[in-house]
Amino acid sequence: KNDNKDYARIKGALDTVSIAATHCNEGLRARAREQERAELHQRFPKQLKWSSKSLKERKIVLEEVMLKIDRKGTTRPNVVILFNDLLAYGKGTKGGEVDFSHVLELKGMSVANREQFTDPKGVLYKFCFQVNSRKKSFALAAESEAMRSEWVQAIRKAIGGDRPMAKTAPIWEPDRKDCRLCGVKFNIFGKKPHHCRNCGTCVCANC
Repeated sequence: KNDNKDYARIKGALDTVSIAATHCNEGLRARAREQERAELHQRFPKQLKWSSKSLKERKIVLEEVMLKIDRKGTTRPNVVILFNDLLAYGKGTKGGEVDFSHVLELKGMSVANREQFTDPKGVLYKFCFQVNSRKKSFALAAESEAMRSEWVQAIRKAIGGDRPMAKTAPIWEPDRKDCRLCGVKFNIFGKKPHHCRNCGTCVCANC
């Protein structure tokens, strides 16, 4: 009987300690989340729009320096940051200050792997993917297949899976020496390349 009583007392004490430890850990995690949110707001006080909801919920999912492929076929390093509600990129330092060129909402966004790309200097980029959104569409080159896969999967998860794609801005075809449709040569005397706002094809003014 005494053993049973001792066991009950010890078990009760251990249960009390366990409950206290759980509450303590929950409090520590809550403080850590609050600290992360405060640091995120301090890092991007003006570059991002903040609301009472985003102040409580916004967080960084992924951040990396990747090469953005522009319409001339050249690549430029950009800090790309996937938040749980936004995707942004611009010049700066990973983990530090970033001057965002574009901040895009995830609503209506889609992402997909893109075929390998060779720049004007002959450099081959194998691990490319493209992001399509209502405001801006662009292509990125990752360092490895693992990085590309991680980003594509993370963006799809953030936007809620493979939702029906809304009308998005096209990715512009790199500038050409002639019109894609009629073949007229571009020159410095008025025949300049243009890009279709619907499909991004490089064409002359008439086409």
